[in-house]
Amino acid sequence: MAAMYRKDLPGSELKNPFRPRCPPARRVPGNVPYLVDNLWEWRRPAGFPSRRQAVFASPTPELATEAGGTPGGRIFRVEIRDENSRICQIRDWDAREHAEVKLLPKLLNEVLGSAWINGQMEDKQEIAALWAPCLLAEEVEDLFSSGNLASLRSVMCDAILFWDEAHLISPSQAQPFPEGEIFFEASEWHLLNDASQG
Repeated sequence: MAAMYRKDLPGSELKNPFRPRCPPARRVPGNVPYLVDNLWEWRRPAGFPSRRQAVFASPTPELATEAGGTPGGRIFRVEIRDENSRICQIRDWDAREHAEVKLLPKLLNEVLGSAWINGQMEDKQEIAALWAPCLLAEEVEDLFSSGNLASLRSVMCDAILFWDEAHLISPSQAQPFPEGEIFFEASEWHLLNDASQG
């Protein structure tokens, strides 16, 4: 199995095995703007893990140290024993470095134009919902199906390439990107301490 690492609280390995929350809870993104997160979730293909519910990891301990947001945390090796898991890797070491994090908000503002940007609050409310946290894909689709956003749907769809560039991998498969962020959904996973790392 290709190695995966993540930063977590000391002693976390004592809680093995880890399982998803039940019922699943949407997690607010900490490193990607809500708007971008909503657009990515809107275009997420079937079979790919949801970033809102996924566990995040890195291909090396060094990258896990840099990416990890757990103060006082330590690095663990991640072991996934679920052959039906959904594991995805992107090219960037952290999604916040992905080009679309800057490109998509800029493009949306451009296509909305100055009339919307300089307009009255009541004129902005419908579209402003795109900036709310953790919209469902269906909710984003509803926003782009009517009103001011309907004419912009195809432009925004065509601009979202995040999933086209992401790779699904199995637990036993080599990772396509030596430094790319990994995120997964699985029925069970383990955190292994330093003595188990190799």
